[in-house]
Amino acid sequence: MDASKWSHFVAKKELIEEALVMTHTLSYIKFRLILRDLQPLSCQLLKLTTTFSKLQQIDVIVKGSPLA
Repeated sequence: MDASKWSHFVAKKELIEEALVMTHTLSYIKFRLILRDLQPLSCQLLKLTTTFSKLQQIDVIVKGSPLA
């Protein structure tokens, strides 16, 4: 392989590596954005789950009381 072909090969390899890094970075950014968007939703879901759990506990206490 002569020098011009070799330098062309190296340049192509560097371009491919750079494209991979950019793709990886974009994927990471997209992932972070998705997480950021889902965070408020997951907090609301946690609050709802906690509230529901407390309501079930109250329901069990009320049903088990002698007044029921």
